[in-house]
Amino acid sequence: MYRVNTQVNYELILSKEEQQEIRKMCEKVPFVFSTALFRKEDIEAGKTDFDFGIGIEEQFADLLQVRETEQIRYHPSRLCLYMCVPSRSSRFLTYQVLQPAFDYMKEHNLQLSGDVITQIVAMCRPEEEYFNWHNVWIPVE
Repeated sequence: MYRVNTQVNYELILSKEEQQEIRKMCEKVPFVFSTALFRKEDIEAGKTDFDFGIGIEEQFADLLQVRETEQIRYHPSRLCLYMCVPSRSSRFLTYQVLQPAFDYMKEHNLQLSGDVITQIVAMCRPEEEYFNWHNVWIPVE
């Protein structure tokens, strides 16, 4: 996956360089998707920080001429636990929603081996609140 940050937690972080990369990525609709990233070191330290951004699957990178840059990071395929989790706009998204997976990892002697990445696959706003579903990849060893 190729990914560029647009936010740290819920704050926009838009330097001119980041704005240019985000603009280029957004032109690649329908191949782009919203994604959150929980850094391994933050999870291990008990911090609730995360980065929000947009991503493109590796299989489309050549077609769309996406390359790793200072702003666009490449996240290679690796062994992961996979799960889906809901979120909503009235509750901050934190890595704690992944606790069932962390419990499973502990039971099966698996270790977190990298940053956790999510992909928003569904979003709706039936009334005054947004509801999302995230695909989640948790790198393990």
